[in-house]
Amino acid sequence: MGADDFVRYPDDPYDRIWTDYTGEWPSISTNSTVKPDTDFATPSLVMQTASTTNSTKQPLIFPWTSNNKSSLFLIILHIGEIQDIPRTDYREFNIYADGYDVPLFDHIVPQKLTSVWASYWDTDGTTYNVSFKATSNSTLPPLLNAIELYYIRPATGILTYSGDGKFDHSYLTLNA
Repeated sequence: MGADDFVRYPDDPYDRIWTDYTGEWPSISTNSTVKPDTDFATPSLVMQTASTTNSTKQPLIFPWTSNNKSSLFLIILHIGEIQDIPRTDYREFNIYADGYDVPLFDHIVPQKLTSVWASYWDTDGTTYNVSFKATSNSTLPPLLNAIELYYIRPATGILTYSGDGKFDHSYLTLNA
């Protein structure tokens, strides 16, 4: 995908709109097909690129902000190895949220040309981030192919018509 490109239906069966994020990170890509995960059916075209860092000492950080301290977000991370890694190299990383020392997900080893995902909820603040940090075993930096970020809008008022699901007996007639 180029900087002005986006992916959606028919490549994405759920018609999500996927765009490139032009952060300061280097990107890697492949022309090989990436097997989609079964839960989210992330398009291969989306998974064929990934962001990474220049070294194992540099974390990959995805930040965002909200004006509302009680915002609730659903974050879905899509990860898959798209490089041919020599036997002497190894990619493993942990995923952290909002600066916490304990990883949300640890010892992630992306599988070659296979998409996997992880998700979590985040709330209570106005500044958020997801950090990908290489483990001490890793000789390669972390990578991220795609991220979905959903703001969960609070439901207020009556959500459905109060008469829904009730049976109206006035329509019944019995003939003897």
